[in-house]
Amino acid sequence: MANEAKRDIHELSAERGINRANVEAIPNKNRRPGSPPLRISDLDEYITAFTHKSTLKDYKATHGSNERLELMGDSVLNLVVTKYIYDRYPSCDEGFITRIRTKLVCGSALSAWALELGLQNHIMMNRKAMDQEWNLNPSKLEDTFEALLGGLFVDKGIAACKDFVYPMLDAMDFDEVEKDLNHKDVLMRHMQAVWSNAIAADGINRAQSDYMPQYTVAAACGPDHMRVFHVNVSIGHVFMGMGSDMKKKAAEQEAARRVPMSSGDFNIKKFDLQKLKDHKTLVVIGRRGTGKTTLITDLLYHKRKIPAGIVVSGTEEGNGYYRQFVPDSFIYNTYDEEIVKRLIARQKNLKKLGAKDADCFLLLDNCLFKPSIMKSDTMRFLFMNGRHFSLMVILAAQWIMDIPSAVRANTDYVFIFNDPILNNRKRFYEHYFGVFKSFAQFEAVYKACTSEFECMVLDNTIQSSDPQDCVFWYKSEVHKPFKIGAPEYWSWHKKSFNTEEDDATVTTVNGVKVRKSK
Repeated sequence: MANEAKRDIHELSAERGINRANVEAIPNKNRRPGSPPLRISDLDEYITAFTHKSTLKDYKATHGSNERLELMGDSVLNLVVTKYIYDRYPSCDEGFITRIRTKLVCGSALSAWALELGLQNHIMMNRKAMDQEWNLNPSKLEDTFEALLGGLFVDKGIAACKDFVYPMLDAMDFDEVEKDLNHKDVLMRHMQAVWSNAIAADGINRAQSDYMPQYTVAAACGPDHMRVFHVNVSIGHVFMGMGSDMKKKAAEQEAARRVPMSSGDFNIKKFDLQKLKDHKTLVVIGRRGTGKTTLITDLLYHKRKIPAGIVVSGTEEGNGYYRQFVPDSFIYNTYDEEIVKRLIARQKNLKKLGAKDADCFLLLDNCLFKPSIMKSDTMRFLFMNGRHFSLMVILAAQWIMDIPSAVRANTDYVFIFNDPILNNRKRFYEHYFGVFKSFAQFEAVYKACTSEFECMVLDNTIQSSDPQDCVFWYKSEVHKPFKIGAPEYWSWHKKSFNTEEDDATVTTVNGVKVRKSK
């Protein structure tokens, strides 16, 4: 690498926080009790580990990216994980060890580890890649994790690599890992049994192809570097489920996982809002008067400790409902993309600064008057990446088809209310509740769960294809008056705006709220 280019990269590495203290903090974060803290020797190896090749293109350099260390780290990771499994299962053969290792050393696990360790904050890329947030791309996170492990091996040897990786393996649920996770194979074998049983039952020769799962790409959304594939699985031309992932094969596995392979009665439990996870995306769908607003109020009550947030409500100007919970200066009557962009920029900045209590919420209630709003890059970013910046998004709509597929595929919690229109209920089943074996099953549970202003809940954070695990019912609770947000959130509002009733008019222009008092 030319001296000038190398000097620039060192300057950039300082900006990205790649210094001795921060690098040592990464493997020391989860070390086993009693193990000595790591002290690195050669910082340059770790700078290289965080250097994406796009950075070097800008500096006209021909080598020095993390690709060589990534190759090294891949081999080291396989060795370390193999040794861990070898010690954990002393009586198992090589075939078992290979299968378990394949499940552990996968892209989703490595990218999740990378995010947990905060590697995305240190990855160096060119300006275009950083603007498009390639540092959050799962494959780039996976590559960086392997490169970091490669750098650690070159610098400190195999023992340090074991000390780094073993605690992360200790934290994994091996009961879950040991299950057969080849969902396509499980589904195919199940349908082969169904086919054989059908022939044995009535003696009619049936075509096996009518019972075999068929996978088709329903849509591919997003830019090339962040493209998400949505794959449908059907059996006998009947839609059975949908899966989404940035890799087609993984999307097919997810689609197969969502096909239920049981029938009979259902035990649907009540949803516990206390267990609602942070930084998730929530979609609430219901016609006017079904209970959406009461549910949203209940959700805000359970998340009232969130320090700050913004409400965009198409009905606020008429009824002023949300101002009893949220400062009026953070409530907008119409959707303005500049408002949301500023909120995202705020969260990114807080993340970069390492701020505590950076949680924030965005509520979009009946403001989807233009189809282009939901199809925008901003909305796609909220649902795909908002969780990385401590942002909870609540989207309320009256019609399911207001929500495009890319958003539906990245929704963590779905709440649906009673709808008398058959086609709308079919859309609920096809677009969200494909975990049910058939529409008839869904319809039975849906009707039982949505009477008397109750709603049906889908928890996509639960990794199960059994409706009894991930589908719930819920009836909203009415709470005493409360306020959401930190004291500073409310005091800023009181200092900045005249909060007394003065017949003021409020206008939003280019994302800026202007209050004109009389």
